[in-house]
Amino acid sequence: MRKGIVTTIFFLLCATFGAKGQTIAEFKNALAVADSLSGAKVECVEFGSAAEAVAKFDAQTTPTATLPGYRIRIYSGNHQLARSEAEAAKALFEENYVAPAYFTYDNPYFLVTCGNCLSQEEAMMMLRSVRIHFPKAFIVMADIPVEGIIARPAPKPSEQEATSNPAEQKELPQPTQEVTIL
Repeated sequence: MRKGIVTTIFFLLCATFGAKGQTIAEFKNALAVADSLSGAKVECVEFGSAAEAVAKFDAQTTPTATLPGYRIRIYSGNHQLARSEAEAAKALFEENYVAPAYFTYDNPYFLVTCGNCLSQEEAMMMLRSVRIHFPKAFIVMADIPVEGIIARPAPKPSEQEATSNPAEQKELPQPTQEVTIL
């Protein structure tokens, strides 16, 4: 009886600490290696959109490096029309701002957050500009992927900058220099 308990505990510890996730590509590569006894190999062939589905799955399950940060929650709802309202809020945000917007479903809520802010001050500045279109927006803590920080987009020009005509702008007088030749 003791031996059975010790064996069970050993296998539980091995499963707990030794378990490692394997991507589909790693699994296919392991199958492609010839067996040492029989020499048999397995060849995987994907038809149609299976390759795209596998790549999408691998991208979702591949861990990415993240940093603690902040985002702005611009929508949260769980009523009958919440999904369409969340999609409309995301579209409105993307139309008016350059920062990324994220649509998620956290049962039972449809959520839309935006931005990749590393500091609370940065999030507060973004919140002030976002509240023009989303008056109930608020700051939430989030894990920010490193890729989202490295590839930050340039800000959109303001409406005043976009509508003004450069020909109508007055040029500032340029300072003149006097040159004296001796």
